[in-house]
Amino acid sequence: MQGLTLTGNLTSVSRQYLSADNTLSVPGYTLVDLGARYKTQLGERPLTWRLSVNNLTNKTYWAKSHYTSLGLGAPRTVMLSAMMGF
Repeated sequence: MQGLTLTGNLTSVSRQYLSADNTLSVPGYTLVDLGARYKTQLGERPLTWRLSVNNLTNKTYWAKSHYTSLGLGAPRTVMLSAMMGF
């Protein structure tokens, strides 16, 4: 289908250690993200639709964003957008 682009991303993170002596850790996880982009015309104006699903399997995981903090990772997130050129 002309104008359609499919995207995908697989992220795998191994066990992460939380303590200096490596006795406290959080388990690893794997995330799947999928998306699609469709470019078309509306009249004479270019129109792009985007749909993405992050964490497709709704995996629960611990995210370590900094060396001193720990939080729950983002749940399944669906995003839809449209962009029109002028």
